Amino acid sequence: CRDTNQIINHLLSGQAALLFEEADTVIMLEIKGFDKRSISETTTENVMNGAKDAFTETLSTNTAMIRRRLKSKHLVIEQSVIGNETHTNIAMVYLEGKAEESLVTEIKHKLEGVDVLGISAPGAIEELLLENTSVFPQIMNTERTDRFCSNILEGRVGIIIDGFPVGYII
Repeated sequence: CRDTNQIINHLLSGQAALLFEEADTVIMLEIKGFDKRSISETTTENVMNGAKDAFTETLSTNTAMIRRRLKSKHLVIEQSVIGNETHTNIAMVYLEGKAEESLVTEIKHKLEGVDVLGISAPGAIEELLLENTSVFPQIMNTERTDRFCSNILEGRVGIIIDGFPVGYII
């Protein structure tokens, strides 16, 4: 890694930098460790039959739960960063060939065009992605990974955000 801004972002995300002055190179090392909430049952969406696991606040845990349920080679999880100050990790989830390409492209462009200081509330992503008003809901949210994954299987696009225990379905 040689880009100073990229190195700073990695350092602020909890990584360590190993500098090699003579080679003019920096190697970033993943060393961060933090307490995180374990996977638990949903608190707002009661389940009588079926899976009881819910999203957590950790993006890597959430993507692992999705991959455990959807073992498809067509599953795409594209991660990016939003927020000029918070540098919040966000992931777009869909099945290649099942989700409408125009929808995937539209969401990608909207996420790339976001120019905010940060995502500090769960509803903020809805405001960023919605353009026109409609009487029908355009974005659903769920704590349940099974519900999220079943919507992905139906061709919808999902969004998960680091720090929020909820998945958005578009």
